[in-house]
Amino acid sequence: MFFKGHYQNGYVTRDLDRAMALMSDRFGLADYVMFDPADMLVNTPAGTRAYKARMALAWSGGIQIELIQPLNDATCELYRDALAPEPSDFVPRFHHVAVRRETPERLTSEIGRMELPLLMDGGVPGFTFYYVDMRKQLGHFVEMTWATEEMWAFNKWPADKPAA
Repeated sequence: MFFKGHYQNGYVTRDLDRAMALMSDRFGLADYVMFDPADMLVNTPAGTRAYKARMALAWSGGIQIELIQPLNDATCELYRDALAPEPSDFVPRFHHVAVRRETPERLTSEIGRMELPLLMDGGVPGFTFYYVDMRKQLGHFVEMTWATEEMWAFNKWPADKPAA
């Protein structure tokens, strides 16, 4: 049941524009929702950090593809396991899957029961996220999310896709 609500595969890149062009040309992604930049505070095991990144979201069938370009040292550190070591290498690298939860209470309760380390958590009005460190179990992070219906609509949730 853990993967119920899987809706997103997240990738990191050193150049969002080139990664978007690659994903559009090669895989037909279009109609991106942009966060340019996403600028917020996130909680990490090392304390609160300034998170600054460019992000693009696009749907491919029932899966949303998220492309993330970290813009500051604190944000790069959060993605170091997946981010290409060479600054000129823009090819997107897999980082996480995301799952949707129906209520904020269900989200926080499930995360508490897991007793796994977090990479970060944060949010913006109408959207909350937690990156759970599941590298020992799955080899990657899992982003667990909750959002209002308005925020899902803003993110272009497909009308025919079930919420969970």
